[in-house]
Amino acid sequence: MRRRIEKLNSVIQKEISKIIYKEIALKDTLITVIDVETTNDLQYTDILISVYPYDKTKLVSEIFKKAAFKIQGLLNKKLNIKILPKIRFKFSKTGKNFDRLSEIFKKIKNENS
Repeated sequence: MRRRIEKLNSVIQKEISKIIYKEIALKDTLITVIDVETTNDLQYTDILISVYPYDKTKLVSEIFKKAAFKIQGLLNKKLNIKILPKIRFKFSKTGKNFDRLSEIFKKIKNENS
């Protein structure tokens, strides 16, 4: 059963990434599906999302809340399985680290120029 869930997670990650790219593309914002975890009973799938720049995470979170039903429907059409778990979005704080690193690199570049 675990192998089946891992395969399902992989397929969901691939399809959700495509849906996000087509349906929720935001200018100057990078939205990445980092991880997908499905519960053993196949009831829920948690999708971990990273947003860069980090300060747009709240905006993206609101957009995902409004579009969750549409995204679920598009995913249902793409996957041909009997029971499709309900998707839940969670947002990673890794974008915050990227923002900080970006600032450090800019500072170093300016000091060396």
